[in-house]
Amino acid sequence: MKKKLLAVATLVLAICLSLTISVRAEDSGADQYEESKHVASVTKGESTKYYERLDAALAATEDGAEVKLLKDLSVPTDSGDNGYILANADKTYTLDLNGKKIESAGSFTMAITKGTITITDSSSAKTGAIKNSKNGPAIVVCSKSSLTIKGGTYETVLEDGKAPAATIQVGNLSDEAKDAGTLVVENGATVKGSVSAFADGSSITVNGGTINGGKTFAVSGNGANSKNSTITINGGTLTSDETAVIYQPQTGTLNVKGGTLTGKFGIVARRGNVNVTGGTITATGTGEAAVGDAKDKEGNRIQLKSGTAFVIDNASEGYTGDAKVIIDGGTVNANALILYSLDDEEEHKDFVVTGGKFDKAVDVAYVSTDKAEVKVGDKYYIGDDATKAIAEAIKDEKTVIEVLKGNVTIEGAVPGVTVQNLGNGNVTVNGMKVTADDEVVVPEPEEEEQDDTPKMGTVNVFAVAGAILVVSALGVLVLNKRK
Repeated sequence: MKKKLLAVATLVLAICLSLTISVRAEDSGADQYEESKHVASVTKGESTKYYERLDAALAATEDGAEVKLLKDLSVPTDSGDNGYILANADKTYTLDLNGKKIESAGSFTMAITKGTITITDSSSAKTGAIKNSKNGPAIVVCSKSSLTIKGGTYETVLEDGKAPAATIQVGNLSDEAKDAGTLVVENGATVKGSVSAFADGSSITVNGGTINGGKTFAVSGNGANSKNSTITINGGTLTSDETAVIYQPQTGTLNVKGGTLTGKFGIVARRGNVNVTGGTITATGTGEAAVGDAKDKEGNRIQLKSGTAFVIDNASEGYTGDAKVIIDGGTVNANALILYSLDDEEEHKDFVVTGGKFDKAVDVAYVSTDKAEVKVGDKYYIGDDATKAIAEAIKDEKTVIEVLKGNVTIEGAVPGVTVQNLGNGNVTVNGMKVTADDEVVVPEPEEEEQDDTPKMGTVNVFAVAGAILVVSALGVLVLNKRK
């Protein structure tokens, strides 16, 4: 992410951990609910207390309790003297938005500095939301805290001309690596804007839900500030309308195991390790565009070919370490290129492709030496995905299989299947060798020679007749001896 991307939020959040909650002494929890003044409740077992302030309810929560929002809040008018809601109880509990909204025009709306919190929305309309209307994060997950969102909508309203802040910011620049925050996104959650691994050691896991980055990334890092981060995409729908779905400028690890990712670019990595084993990644862009703040020697922002699924940039200065992408599965679609590296034209080491399904050919120089790349129909397959695609395709007599790289042995292809060897590997189909730059069409099986000898069932008629004659002759001899 741009180094200046979240500068305002960074300055404010540096103070976040040093603040203590301001709770009115009289707001220690009431036994009876009064609609006119209570905004939240805390329930543990059969006990329920009602509070005039949400921050007071969060401070008073217990392990296993449920904090429920009872009315919409405008911060700090209704709650949060510091301009935001502070959750700093070192407990494990649930915050139920209950269809209600929390909104702030401050630097951020909610800061979580301690505890393990799960946010849900039990309302039938699913209208619960946490929103920042002034280009700040809706939630900041500071320190050692952990947040799981299973419901609710989280939104940051962007201000014209300003770099977008993350809607959910994980980590704080004043934290040490061991104090970095953790975020888990589950089905039922909707994020309008980006999710950012903001500080050293931050952790983000997306198991479901929707993250729509809009003008910015769906998920991103924060350059050298967020080294050692771990981002794992197991599911969910991630989109970006104007840039990359995921931006990785930090020396962390990004694992894509599932989910549907769609943007002008797929994944742009300037540092760190990217491992793709599943999911669907689609790059829809056209023309050229800059991603992040990388510049060339003349100081101009580097332009990339939009519509490229994977971009690696180990050339730009100002980043620590190197980037590497390993693709071993998943489905990849690109309007422009599948893979592009800014400085890897000779060694071809930035990408390693060992599996996957693609809508365009993958540069064979990046395909692992022990894997094959084949084209079946209008798709390209590598490794185990190639094996599976071939096994299904050889059942159709109209199939054409193009082997672009590697050794391929095909057995059981039906007549009419065509196999072309466009690489230099050893290719056979039904035991027939397909030499380089040649093709073999599986022939119809040869008819076996017919045996015209009369048969009686499975017994030779002449053999039976011969046996009868022998028996008859023996019978005549016996009769003659008796005479």
